[in-house]
Amino acid sequence: MKSPEFWQNIIYRQYRLPENYTLNELTVELVGYLGSPDPEYRDEYAYMILANWIYKGVYEPHQLNALLDQMQQNLTHGLGEYGTDSVFLRSFSMLILGTIIERDNQAPFLKVNDVRRVLDDIVLYLANEEDVRGFVMDKGWAHAMAHTADTLLYLSQSQHIGGPQLEMMLATISSKLTQPIGYIYQHDEDERLAVATIGIMERNLVSMPVYQQWLGELVAGLKSPMGDPVMNVVYQNIKNYLRSLYIQLILMPRPTESMRNLRHQVLIAIQHGHRYAK
Repeated sequence: MKSPEFWQNIIYRQYRLPENYTLNELTVELVGYLGSPDPEYRDEYAYMILANWIYKGVYEPHQLNALLDQMQQNLTHGLGEYGTDSVFLRSFSMLILGTIIERDNQAPFLKVNDVRRVLDDIVLYLANEEDVRGFVMDKGWAHAMAHTADTLLYLSQSQHIGGPQLEMMLATISSKLTQPIGYIYQHDEDERLAVATIGIMERNLVSMPVYQQWLGELVAGLKSPMGDPVMNVVYQNIKNYLRSLYIQLILMPRPTESMRNLRHQVLIAIQHGHRYAK
């Protein structure tokens, strides 16, 4: 385990690869830090250095493909656990996945099946992720939901993602929000999910009937009995998400007619939520 000074020197030198070390050697060590409970090694060194090397083109396409495969495998590590440190490896591997997809959006190197397989793995991962804590005392950010939302945003912008895949993303978001997890998202997860949803909407590949059905599923979650503490959490998460989505739609500088229509539909869903809450 190299010292903090070693990694800080890489950052100080604009992420240049240090002499006498191979890229593969350092990558293996950094990938190991993605699951560290130490936020300095996990956030500041592992994530920041790997992400910068990806963006700066330090990795060749075949190396990025190998890294992509590793991150996808990491999503299954300890999946289903709650309150353990295994969440860090899953969540920060998700961030690296998103970084690789964003890199492909800028300078394509992935094949269509590679990108769609990432989406399939994310759908399966999110359905089974139980540990959705945001900030963990003394260990920093876990933030599995926010990191997944960021990766969904990058996927929504991929040339390899079409209408059916965008509909799958919408269904994945609604399924997670209506899942009785017993945890209120309180660290901007709703906003980052809303931004990802806007990314889906901006592709203009999903029909209005599909959006109406999707919003109907979310509204159904707002009907949950307020006397049930767990289902009340579902209500709060859906309500906060719809409000964040509505705000994002309002803030669009030049909304299309379709976006204005969607904004109206989301407002109707929010109004349903207020009605059921009384």
